[in-house]
Amino acid sequence: MELQFQQYRLGDATTVFMAAVTAIQKAIDYVIASGLVSVGIVTDSRSTLQTLESVIDRRAIIVDIRTKLQTYRGNILSYWVKAHKGRWGNERADFLAKSSTEKRLNRC
Repeated sequence: MELQFQQYRLGDATTVFMAAVTAIQKAIDYVIASGLVSVGIVTDSRSTLQTLESVIDRRAIIVDIRTKLQTYRGNILSYWVKAHKGRWGNERADFLAKSSTEKRLNRC
């Protein structure tokens, strides 16, 4: 179920991987700010989920996400889904991501 959506314009040199990481960070920020108790974040970026589980990656955004997940009192779970298989939420996210490249949005 989609509660809300936001779009941000990332830099032209931003990779798909970093866009997925940023999307997860923004989703977690929304969950925390809203005080939601139990949430599932779904992504088709397996590499993003693997990076978040890795203790080796020390990029600031990855550390920030890990810290928020560890300290949040609610329950935030992440799920991987196969891309382009007709799942509504995944197709919706792909649509929003594509449309954000075509217009002016707030810079992230």
